[in-house]
Amino acid sequence: MKQDELSLNSTTMKKGFKNIFDEPIYAHHRNMCLNLAATLLLETDNQFLKSQRVSGIQIAEILATP
Repeated sequence: MKQDELSLNSTTMKKGFKNIFDEPIYAHHRNMCLNLAATLLLETDNQFLKSQRVSGIQIAEILATP
């Protein structure tokens, strides 16, 4: 569903998201991207993924994430 279909403004939606997920939308999205990138790096033998950016995030950032 789109924001317009729900008749909510963006501030209300962002607050609701933060109440449910305990973090802002953009932080949640970034963490999901980091987790996916880390999984791809750890579970693949593809050297290209290990030597390039994955999902627009540098490998150093991925490896620094606990």
